[in-house]
Amino acid sequence: TAEACRVGDEVLALLEDNPDPEVRLELLLVRVSYLPRLGRLDEAITAIQETRRLSRERGHVGAELQASFFELLVTGMSTGDGRRIDALGHEVLEGFHEAGRWRFYGLLYAAQGRFWQGATEEALALTDRAGVGLEGERLYGSMIVGWRFRLAAYAGRSDAMSLYEDVEPLLFRVGRNAWAGDGHALHATIEGLAVLGEVETAADLYDDVVESLTLGTIGDVVGLWAVHDGHRRGVRGQVGSR
Repeated sequence: TAEACRVGDEVLALLEDNPDPEVRLELLLVRVSYLPRLGRLDEAITAIQETRRLSRERGHVGAELQASFFELLVTGMSTGDGRRIDALGHEVLEGFHEAGRWRFYGLLYAAQGRFWQGATEEALALTDRAGVGLEGERLYGSMIVGWRFRLAAYAGRSDAMSLYEDVEPLLFRVGRNAWAGDGHALHATIEGLAVLGEVETAADLYDDVVESLTLGTIGDVVGLWAVHDGHRRGVRGQVGSR
């Protein structure tokens, strides 16, 4: 992640005098993807704003949609403002009807906004809507299943542990082929297990978490815990691991 962003910075610097906005837009899309994961949130917002401006000028709906997704992520990481996340999530839903299945991001982040406002059952309903059509899809489907388990745990749902049985086969595990969503599912699941008091089950996943952290930055916009330089500390509104 850091190396990709460094190279992107160098290429952007070389293209400062390049008049082709399409080339700049493509590189900005790399920056808005990587800067949040590196914790460079102010730079990410600047890149997001320029990406939105260029994409609207060129009628590039996909680029504007991607910028909107990462605005959601950065807003969650920097403010933890549930109302703002909720509003941005619904803005994605209303503004990008042609985005098809990618609208699930708007639903998922709107669900997190509702969760932060204490409306856990509404958050669960939005998460269920986000997962429609993604069943069995490992890149994002596993992430949604993990997030749903975490929400059910916070809601104190009696069926929460049965949801763990659904997500467990999808988790990132040492020696198991995995997609990025499986790592997000792992971290969300550990949080849900901790909330439910299933400490031993959560502890059994320790080696998998350690291994997941060697594969790059794992970021999430809502979390109970984080790891920074080997020290554990409680957080709210961000999971940034390195």
